[in-house]
Amino acid sequence: MKIFRQNFCIGAQRLRAPVDSLFSGGGAHNILSFIAAIFSLVVLVLLISHVLLRPENHDEQLFLTTGILWSQFHVYRDLQFGHLPNHPFFIHVILQATSSEKIMLTGRLTQIGMWIALVGIVIVFAKRFSGSILVGLTAAILLMVSPVITKPGSYTSNNLLPIIFLLLGAYALLVAIQEEYRSRVALFAAGALFALAMGSKANYIFGVIAPTIIIIFAALRRPLGHHVLNILFPFAVGGIMGGLPSLYFFITDPEIFWRSVTGGANPDTLQGSLEVATDRGADFAGQLLYGRHLWFEGVELLIFVSLVIASSAFIYRFRIETKNRDIKFLVHGILFLVLMLIGSFIVPFLIKPSHVQYFQPPIVISVVCAIFIFGRFRADTRRAAAPVVFAVAVVAFAAVPTHFLAGFPLRTIDSSQWTGSVFHQASHRFAEELQNAGLSGKITVATLAPIVPLEAGLSIYPELAAGPFKYRTADFLPEAERVRLNRVSVSTMPAFLSQKRPDAILVGVANDPALEIPFIEFAEQAGYIRRDLGPRPGGVLYIRPYF
Repeated sequence: MKIFRQNFCIGAQRLRAPVDSLFSGGGAHNILSFIAAIFSLVVLVLLISHVLLRPENHDEQLFLTTGILWSQFHVYRDLQFGHLPNHPFFIHVILQATSSEKIMLTGRLTQIGMWIALVGIVIVFAKRFSGSILVGLTAAILLMVSPVITKPGSYTSNNLLPIIFLLLGAYALLVAIQEEYRSRVALFAAGALFALAMGSKANYIFGVIAPTIIIIFAALRRPLGHHVLNILFPFAVGGIMGGLPSLYFFITDPEIFWRSVTGGANPDTLQGSLEVATDRGADFAGQLLYGRHLWFEGVELLIFVSLVIASSAFIYRFRIETKNRDIKFLVHGILFLVLMLIGSFIVPFLIKPSHVQYFQPPIVISVVCAIFIFGRFRADTRRAAAPVVFAVAVVAFAAVPTHFLAGFPLRTIDSSQWTGSVFHQASHRFAEELQNAGLSGKITVATLAPIVPLEAGLSIYPELAAGPFKYRTADFLPEAERVRLNRVSVSTMPAFLSQKRPDAILVGVANDPALEIPFIEFAEQAGYIRRDLGPRPGGVLYIRPYF
């Protein structure tokens, strides 16, 4: 028993040590860290308020719908999902675990949970690799006030989950490098986490390529057998395990998987996407201007300037700052991060048309690079630089987006005003409208906003589960390919509705009203009864007459 108590006490001290050391670093540093912690908490609360109150986004139609119907249909062949599968699977697990009927609200609360996790990961990452919680708090504030990160990350989509996996993967690989590749657990975790990041969003492929190059680079100074068994094998096994969801769909139906995920594999479809989407990124010049606008204004510019200043100062004082035992960790770590940074800048220009979320990775990787470089300074230099880091935190805090303040705190305190609650109530009023019209049993609704009937417990057509995303470009596909991919287009929608005869048709809630014209024309010609709905989710309801 005495030995057990001794071991337990030793284990508790080891677990408590990282927490106790968070605010270590001197009185002035602790004061600045405490103030930065208050700043970060305020920003996090404002961000949470924004996530709860932001109006529903059309991307949520795709991700939430696929998550709900995950176990009922094939994600690509039936539901026309157009991304790698990790995020809807994650949403499906959350919905199954919570058994929640408020689907939109569950999705938003999940986003909040991911934001809290992201802040915690950044702080722990900074403490491990920079020795300063102040740096971690500053980095967290920078990410939370960056519009490039928060705008796509404040509604249910696959824009935040890959960032979390990427940061965790970078943490695991840097730990493995720091321990001279002796930790098979860290190598396995790195491989799995980078694969999970890419499996959540395809443009995080650089997060697989860069660490793989580092692993190969490490082999150059080791016997091949040792490298394969102790370094490459655990990393590769982790990558395979993390990539299992994507590998499953690829192996079972590679053609459907490839065409669904790439989207632009067919030149006609790519041209169609550019025609029906925004004009951003129709060519390289347009992408370059859009990227410049996103990367080099406001908080994002502050992030890059901080990275450049830290890098310049480190290069200037390299011989003074670096200890001999840190050389290998420094070389491998910086090579890894530079490769990640280069890849993150290249990938956004490979995808057309451009959207803000494609330009997120360089912001995240730049923050990680700044943290790592700061940690390579000597302790006295880090202490001297603390006021500068705190100044960055103050500027970032002052740059809190004004839309974070909309409706806070009064609307946030009232849970009935949260977007998820408002949407749930409106969806049930939508269902009551159908019931009052005499519909009962399994009610199937045709709409480009599938989450509305699903939130109300009704049914939809799997061909329309992706909302407008595949429907709007399907006419650019050859007919045989459209049939093979189970796509419904604007031109084939009248025939589809005539054959399926939905119980109700919901229009007026899609971003592009022109896409809903076939729905309206069919409903009016077939004598469906029109009902104007309330403000949210709004729109017009056509009810099938049964007489």
